[in-house]
Amino acid sequence: MTSTQSYLTRHVMEIDLVRLPAVPRLPEGYVWVPWDKSLVDIFAEVHFLSFRHSLDASLFRSFSTRAGCWHVINEVRQRADFLPSANWLIAGPGGCCASVQCLKTAEGHGSIQNVAVTPSFRRIGLGKALVLQALQSFSQLHLKHACLEVTAENTPAYQLYQRLGFRKMSTSIKEIHHDEVTC
Repeated sequence: MTSTQSYLTRHVMEIDLVRLPAVPRLPEGYVWVPWDKSLVDIFAEVHFLSFRHSLDASLFRSFSTRAGCWHVINEVRQRADFLPSANWLIAGPGGCCASVQCLKTAEGHGSIQNVAVTPSFRRIGLGKALVLQALQSFSQLHLKHACLEVTAENTPAYQLYQRLGFRKMSTSIKEIHHDEVTC
């Protein structure tokens, strides 16, 4: 087995929490599900289904397995800076299909950790709704700024954050390894 290397670009983005757009109405048949600790397994499943085949799964190997995603969600919710009121699921006709997890940074900013929308529910506005719901939650907590990191090669997510008013603050390059089997 050999290993090849490639790289992905990550941007740290930030937005001021003033004059935020309203949270859009969810499509008919979809509802908001607020955070509850009994929903850890559902958050983890949505996370897994959303990220398992993504570029981010090559950066964060835990995103490629159910157990890894459960560990990520459980670890986030046990942190002292976890913001329950800014963590949401969206449920649709087939069950929960989107989620957002958020923390508060040491600087007192809201931090969006993960925006997850399962593949068959993308491009209907759920990601935008999740981000705006998180930002409104931060604002209600009297936070002044919010931040997130995004893989630049995830063009739809990066462009969404730009349209919502996030600005790029810094950029880093992350090395990823691909294991290849050779005969």
